[in-house]
Amino acid sequence: MMSRHVYGDAAFITPDLMQAKRHTTQAPGARFASAAFVTGGLDPVQQRTDWLDLVESVTMAKLAIAGQQTPPKSKAEIDMLSAMAGVQSAQTSGSLGMVEECPEQILAVLLPFFKQHLVD
Repeated sequence: MMSRHVYGDAAFITPDLMQAKRHTTQAPGARFASAAFVTGGLDPVQQRTDWLDLVESVTMAKLAIAGQQTPPKSKAEIDMLSAMAGVQSAQTSGSLGMVEECPEQILAVLLPFFKQHLVD
């Protein structure tokens, strides 16, 4: 799953990364969020239209970032979000785990967005 959906570059998935991921599941009180995410257990809404309505109701600036290797279903969701009025969008390398895989690219997108939309 990691090489198909989470990371765009399979070489990023090292034994050290796998150990670190496993370690988080062994911490006291760990909640296995990854399993809940994959099964939809973390989804606050059941219908796509409800999700889009929630996004539309937010009046502050919105930014959608998609990785170039994002899986098709997730990419379609990001494209729908990006097409909404008031949503800026950007693309970086990577997939769903792009924040871990290419944090410098994410930061290069986030900093100008924050500078444009945050008030001192």
